[in-house]
Amino acid sequence: MAIATIKRKMNAVTGEITVTDPKAAPVIEAPKRRGFPKNNRQALDERFGTLKLDPHGLTSQQWMNQFLMHLFPPWHMHSPITNDTPIQRIWINSEVVKELREALDRTWQYFERDQTKVDEVGLSTLVCSFVNPPLISANGELSLHCWGAAIRFGKSDLPKEVIKIFTDLGFVFTNGAFEAVDKT
Repeated sequence: MAIATIKRKMNAVTGEITVTDPKAAPVIEAPKRRGFPKNNRQALDERFGTLKLDPHGLTSQQWMNQFLMHLFPPWHMHSPITNDTPIQRIWINSEVVKELREALDRTWQYFERDQTKVDEVGLSTLVCSFVNPPLISANGELSLHCWGAAIRFGKSDLPKEVIKIFTDLGFVFTNGAFEAVDKT
């Protein structure tokens, strides 16, 4: 039995993934997975916890204690933002910690638990997960990193196998970051 080549195409705006087999018709569409519209503050607050800031414009300690969890990475990571300081734990929203833990574990297994292989593709550099103070873009939108619902590694051209691991677990890969998806 011949194995057909399968092509995957993702719409960057909607997050829709279309899977096609050139020898078969009709086109098979995977279930739709939409990234959160970043300007929909209400939807983000409902899913990840109403973001609260302290008087200095920082995310409140109460909010962080209630909605964030620590995830210990399976391989060595460092932060280019803090002079390559080793990362002992990743702060991530409790709504996505299970999926992120699974994605990191599967990725580590894919690279045969070899730190050198992980380093070569840029996964040992963690640019950000949760950020404080909140990141606000030029058009006034908050980043999903404000809720700890996204993670960005050191390279945006990650191997397609790594992208598949994360997207299979419900993340959308956009602009070099893996973002939690709208489950509605």
